[in-house]
Amino acid sequence: MRTTSRLLMIAACLLLLTGVMLGALGAHALDTILTEQKKNSWQLAVQYQLVHGIGMILIALLYQSFVMPLMRWSGTFMFIGILIFSGTIYLSALMWPDISKLAPYGGSSLMLAWLLLAISVFKVRRR
Repeated sequence: MRTTSRLLMIAACLLLLTGVMLGALGAHALDTILTEQKKNSWQLAVQYQLVHGIGMILIALLYQSFVMPLMRWSGTFMFIGILIFSGTIYLSALMWPDISKLAPYGGSSLMLAWLLLAISVFKVRRR
């Protein structure tokens, strides 16, 4: 397995693991601590983390077959986007409300990742 694919896959699996853990934490341990609005935000962050973690696995598998720099960048922006988008929402719900202003940068990074992946797939030549 190519190094980039391996790193993306490991990062994705760890993000998926922590996404499940944070989902359970929000549903059980933080249930009495978070307001209804913060619980909804928390679950949105978990949802985005899980969906985009699976997206990273897709990118890793595609990169294994079609080594393209844009795919590598797609995986990088996906990882950064998850950390910024979901991470700022988690922190905002727990203790640092002002940090949620950074979430749109994470969302933009996620959108860029999907765009780069689409361009990469478009450029793949038939064998």
